[in-house]
Amino acid sequence: MKARPILFNGDMVRALLDGRKTQTRRAMKVQPPEGDYCLSTLLDTSGDRSRIGKHQWSLEGETEVDTDQPYFACPYGYEGELLWVCGSLVREQIGSCDLVGYRAGGFRTLAVDWPWDRDVVPSIHMPRKFSRITLKITEVRVERLQSISEDDAVAEGCGIYSEGEWLNHHECGITRAKRFEELWKSTGGDWGSNPWVWVIEFEVIHKNVDEVLS
Repeated sequence: MKARPILFNGDMVRALLDGRKTQTRRAMKVQPPEGDYCLSTLLDTSGDRSRIGKHQWSLEGETEVDTDQPYFACPYGYEGELLWVCGSLVREQIGSCDLVGYRAGGFRTLAVDWPWDRDVVPSIHMPRKFSRITLKITEVRVERLQSISEDDAVAEGCGIYSEGEWLNHHECGITRAKRFEELWKSTGGDWGSNPWVWVIEFEVIHKNVDEVLS
């Protein structure tokens, strides 16, 4: 089974650890041209089997394959496949022992074969062996970013839990979807253009991916 890395910031890693996050949205690199385009999945390639299961933007109502549009697959995988979560690492020294800590909090482990000459390592450089969270994909779909529902915003980790806090936000017009918008913008994402996004739903497994695969 193929396993791929996926990056999350510290807040979202904590949401995964706490069981508050079971979805993630990622902007699609291949956006449709202007017009009434929809996503098609190629089932019959007339001999080119390498394209089976891949996607293509096509005009609504069109039945012919548009050879001018590129084919592409979800870079995060599909149902049943695994993602291993990357987060920032910190090397800590306690006595004579070097430990690997996580900026998002949680347990530490011995810093065996620490490969860097610095004590803080960004998530993009996390080795697979240090990952402690694996995501098993349960569904992949495509939708417009701004079409996120309140329930999906909660699944994204943007739920509001205390009654008092919810009433205060609700009176100010701050919905869960609005909180997700703020989260998206805080990571440098483009909200205004309302891009098409991959919506990835998953089950969180609190193990290293190689433990899951073994």
